[in-house]
Amino acid sequence: MFRILDDNYTTGTSNVLYIKMRSLVAAGFTQVFKTSKGLYVYYPKTVGMFFLGCTFSQATIYSFSTVSVTHINEVLKFNSTQISIFVLLSTIPGAYFANWLVNKTNPMIAFKIQIITFIAVNFGAFLNLTGPSKEILAYVCGALWGFWLGWYYPIEQM
Repeated sequence: MFRILDDNYTTGTSNVLYIKMRSLVAAGFTQVFKTSKGLYVYYPKTVGMFFLGCTFSQATIYSFSTVSVTHINEVLKFNSTQISIFVLLSTIPGAYFANWLVNKTNPMIAFKIQIITFIAVNFGAFLNLTGPSKEILAYVCGALWGFWLGWYYPIEQM
C-alpha cells in the first residue's frame, strides 16, 4: 500500500526521528475533509458554494461524456467517426456563444444558464433517442451537446 509522511513528528529516546505514516487514501480523504471544513467555516456562502458547484458540474460533464458516447455507440449504432463529427464541429460556435453571453451578463449567470439548459437538453435527448431509427434526431442532439460542451469549458475557466 502507498504510504506518505504525516505532519506529526515524534522523537524517540535515541534521537531518531520517527515519522508517523498513514495510507495515501486516508491522507487524501483527510485533506479533502479539512479543506471542506475550512471552506464551510470561513466562506460558507461564497467560495464554498462556488467550489461545490464546480465540483458537481465537472463530475456531471465528465460522466456525461462517457455515458453519452456509450449510449450513442451501443443504442444508436453510431461509430466513433460519426460521433466525433457531429459533436466536435459544434463546440466552436458554443465557445463563441459563451464569450458573447459572458460579455452581456457575467460569468456566474452564464454558468448557471449553461448548466440549466444542458440538463434540459439531456433530459429531452435521452428520452427520445431510443433506437437506430432516430438517426436524424441523434445528429441534432449531438450538435446541441457539442454546442453546450463548447459553452461549458470556456465559462468554467473564468
